[in-house]
Amino acid sequence: MAANAFLASLTKQFSEFMEKPKPKTPAENVQHVLQVMEIIMQCNQHELSRHGHGSKEVKIDDTIQKAQLELKECLSSMRPHKWLGEAGRQQQPRDTSEMSDDERKAEEEREKADEEVRARVTKEELVKLHALSVQIAGAQMMELLVKHIGIIDFEAKKDVTALFRDLLKSPCPEGFTCDYVERNFDKIVVPLLEGYRLVEFSSFCCGQMLRECIKHQGLSRRILESAQIDELFTAVNLEQFDIATDAFYTLHDLLTTHKKMVAEFLVQKYSTFFAKYILLLASSNYVTRRQALKMLGDILLDRSNFNVMTMYISDVENLKQMMNLLRDRSKAIQTDAFQIFKVFVGNPHKTKSIVNILVKNQAKLVSFLQKLHIDDPQFQEDKAAVLHEIGKLVSVPDSPPTGRKVSVPEASAKADESKGPEEAAQPVPP
Repeated sequence: MAANAFLASLTKQFSEFMEKPKPKTPAENVQHVLQVMEIIMQCNQHELSRHGHGSKEVKIDDTIQKAQLELKECLSSMRPHKWLGEAGRQQQPRDTSEMSDDERKAEEEREKADEEVRARVTKEELVKLHALSVQIAGAQMMELLVKHIGIIDFEAKKDVTALFRDLLKSPCPEGFTCDYVERNFDKIVVPLLEGYRLVEFSSFCCGQMLRECIKHQGLSRRILESAQIDELFTAVNLEQFDIATDAFYTLHDLLTTHKKMVAEFLVQKYSTFFAKYILLLASSNYVTRRQALKMLGDILLDRSNFNVMTMYISDVENLKQMMNLLRDRSKAIQTDAFQIFKVFVGNPHKTKSIVNILVKNQAKLVSFLQKLHIDDPQFQEDKAAVLHEIGKLVSVPDSPPTGRKVSVPEASAKADESKGPEEAAQPVPP
């Protein structure tokens, strides 16, 4: 009886709501969205608590469908179509499985086209958008939509994402801006990071909104420093390819968009950050290992991260991990691992432990690299330089040497004879 009364009350409430005049002002639009969301949330709560299915549930199913459609129409009407024109419509989220490097480049070109359209904005349209932004911020509408993104219908999710991006691209000092998002970080950005726990398209929409936030340095720094960054490290290692890939795009943007700020952060938080990152390189998931390795190369070989690179290549455990990745069955991983391994070898200020590991594995490394063939002239040139450098190495003694100087061949022979804990890191000749 209680369930029937609830259904009757909710259906009546929605019917009365739909009979009201359509909203016209920004304030009315925002209140309309909040009221529709309240109905959707009540319907969802009933769906979670009900037991069994019967003919009487048709009414609430019908109510949910109508409420979701109303939400989509209202959100769509809020989008400044005249302001953004065709560029705005092209910014609808797409499935990550369809995104490649070329498509990401195309998305950047669309962003440039969008900027050109924005240059033609009229004063009247900008006033309307700012009024809407102020109302959305005042009513905390976006916080509600982000928190409950998982129960919003597919089409409405796209409008939430697009509206979020539109508002941040047209900052209004008193409205929904990056400063506003930063002040309400726990209510907006944290749920977006936790959104990677949701099903595919919900998590993809959260990723789109996060990447829009990352374009702003203050927000990017907050994300890096937040405990919820662990959500990204968890998501990139998921078995669901689409979610993991989208999370990698977000992590990549986070670590490469504001290079100077990121370089300072990585130096300050080196141990904490790389303790998490090396786990990705050791993942049993091939895609995770490959993407993490490639991104590591992008980070270390960027000039702005020179100090970070110096810290990384001074750690013997990192060298061991790269030597193990050189043994991977995948040529792609071998190639990416070599790009980082050559930095260890080419470092003119190698630590004693780095030199001794290279010398201990000298003969095996030379044999392995000579057989490693990648059909790329630059790779062959780099390999020749690495082989030359490895051939010159001699071990660094613990105390000042006495007697005659040990030659390179003898040092190599001794390295082959000795066995230690580093043996686990020795590459196995193919």
